[in-house]
Amino acid sequence: MKPRYWILKLCIGFSLLSGCTAIMTQECHHTGKSSSSGAHLKKEEPLNTKRRVSAVIMGSGRLRAETLKKVLKKHNPKLSDMKIDEMVLAYIEECRAENINHDIAFTQMCLETNYLQYGGQVHAAQNNFAGLGATDDGARGTKFRTLRDGVRAHVQHLKAYASKEMLKNPCIDPRFRFVKRGSARTIYDLAGKWASDRHYGEKIRDRMILFYRLQDS
Repeated sequence: MKPRYWILKLCIGFSLLSGCTAIMTQECHHTGKSSSSGAHLKKEEPLNTKRRVSAVIMGSGRLRAETLKKVLKKHNPKLSDMKIDEMVLAYIEECRAENINHDIAFTQMCLETNYLQYGGQVHAAQNNFAGLGATDDGARGTKFRTLRDGVRAHVQHLKAYASKEMLKNPCIDPRFRFVKRGSARTIYDLAGKWASDRHYGEKIRDRMILFYRLQDS
């Protein structure tokens, strides 16, 4: 009887071990996810939003004008509606003219100017929305005559990095000629070129994700 007893015990032990392995595998697969369907969707939402955000500089943006206006109103409530409308329209139109993703250009402006609050080397009166000419040694950067000129120069500078195509509008970016054409196809390629910050592309991406969530809310 003893051999049968030990065989039975061994089988039961193997079954329990197999069951535990299956449970552990399932837990690892669902780590961080609640059994509640609502919580599950909430966890998945950032990933889905991230997939919709394009890092490619050339192309069309997907953020709507109303969303861009909400972004500026939320982060800089001191801005007038007229200034916000002018800024958003300028970015959408200038990006469309040069086939630049306006999501990226607008978000980069928000990063560089702290949502038009400035506080760094560049001042509001310069109409310089992307730190053109402002360097780590303290140089203040270029000054543009109008808001539209500043936006156009920013978009042209992005195109200089992202493409070898000719500009559609007359060049007013004074630093266009210094750029190695087509050397930065995505926002991640701008690190070490546009800015010394090696996380520069990720910072633009993270803000775009927030803007998409605002649009979806």
